Amino acid sequence: MTTRHELPSGAWVEIRDHRELTGRDVRKVNSSITSGGAQAIVEQRAALTEILVENWSFPFPLPATPATVDLLRADDYVALDALTHPAWQLVTGRSVIPNSDEHADPTPPTEDGSE
Repeated sequence: MTTRHELPSGAWVEIRDHRELTGRDVRKVNSSITSGGAQAIVEQRAALTEILVENWSFPFPLPATPATVDLLRADDYVALDALTHPAWQLVTGRSVIPNSDEHADPTPPTEDGSE
């Protein structure tokens, strides 16, 4: 599923739902890393943008490569980055919550703190 988002300039972008990413997408994002530190995050975000942007109203060809995204106005660039943030959290494991039932304490404490 894709969702159309209006950007600050009035242009629009259609973004693929990050919950539809596959293991192949995660591997592609992680294999895009060639540097360390903050540059690694920039590289991951660029790879995600290329995967997630399915259509846009800009006069630039798709896929949304770093070269084309760099041509966007700054406010559109930042808005697009914000739209891809949930996907970045997913592929880096920041938004994955383990099943709480598997990690629950089988013996809940009593009111006085004893078991």
